[in-house]
Amino acid sequence: MVSEITIDDKKYVLLPKEEYVALQKADFHEKFKGRLFSIEEARKKSEELILEWAKQK
Repeated sequence: MVSEITIDDKKYVLLPKEEYVALQKADFHEKFKGRLFSIEEARKKSEELILEWAKQK
């Protein structure tokens, strides 16, 4: 449940921590869309990059 309060003529919004975390998570996913990997995908990508860098030497 979101509540709005006014302090010194400034409006603030209060909401439960779970809702705040959900908003942060949604914003994070939108910000890094297409660049987030699962653990398995990250390991595979890391391995590919390491092998690529090893070939360059």
